[in-house]
Amino acid sequence: MKKLVEIKNIIKHFPVQKGLFKRTVGLVKAVDDVSFEIYEGETLGLVGESGCGKSTLGKLLVRLINPTTGNIIFDNKNLDSFSNKELRIQRQYFQIIFQDPNSSLDPRSTVGKSIEEGLIIHGIKDNFERQKKIREMLNLVGISSNAIERFPHEFSGGQRQRIGIARALILKPKLVVCDEPVSALDVSVQAQVLNLLKELKNELSLTLLFISHNLSVVENVSDRIAIMYLGQIIELLDSSKFADNCKHPYSKALLSAIPIPDPNIKKNRIILKGDVPSPINPPNGCRFHTRCPEAISKCKNIEPLFVDISQNHKASCHLLSN
Repeated sequence: MKKLVEIKNIIKHFPVQKGLFKRTVGLVKAVDDVSFEIYEGETLGLVGESGCGKSTLGKLLVRLINPTTGNIIFDNKNLDSFSNKELRIQRQYFQIIFQDPNSSLDPRSTVGKSIEEGLIIHGIKDNFERQKKIREMLNLVGISSNAIERFPHEFSGGQRQRIGIARALILKPKLVVCDEPVSALDVSVQAQVLNLLKELKNELSLTLLFISHNLSVVENVSDRIAIMYLGQIIELLDSSKFADNCKHPYSKALLSAIPIPDPNIKKNRIILKGDVPSPINPPNGCRFHTRCPEAISKCKNIEPLFVDISQNHKASCHLLSN
């Protein structure tokens, strides 16, 4: 399979500033030395607890924020080598669907104007052509083309997210980052939006990075799953093998937290002790060792390498490399 995206040793640190003169007193290590690939046509699921760096990684990928160090190779092009003008041209090929449809749409702009903006920026000058594309895209996501003159507040949460999807897809991107696209929606609406994303992926030949804290949702929509903890990816494997073959203690704890519909089936829940450490001062060695029920002495001092443990399966854990 062709690599569409290659992330190489990406780091994103945010300064912690205090006082009148904004003195830097520390760094939030939101994303800390992450490397992985996304293959053309696949859906890669990115899972982890809130605050682990998932959304930051997604924003780095579409260049909403710049990395501290590291490289992002998109379609064999190093995004760091582009000027602002060149990067603007490239942006049509990677788009993002935000978590909250209420805040991601301008309440003062009609639906048509919100979707049209990208077409104008990328040089489609003919108004008739723009309106035609907008109506076609709205119909594709299940919204009446008559909605083009209406405002976001006139729609339900699920409909607003469909409009957000239409806005992301209007330029026919190759890659779409879905940043918790259903977490703000009712459960009944979540399934509709997830099914829509699956259909659009196949129809438009999209590649997706699907970010969520809900492992059961990610298992349902993804081809591969990456588990993130405290700024680092700690396991990566095929979603079809995740339930039976995930090896990292953190991955197994997340899996054990998925509820089983049958009340007669008892499940051994893995309860993690303590809270997630601060990304300002993460633990030495393995970052998970302070909560890991299987930690050994070397976990406290030596950081494990992210290595292959079987075909299409990587993890960073001393228990797996012994």
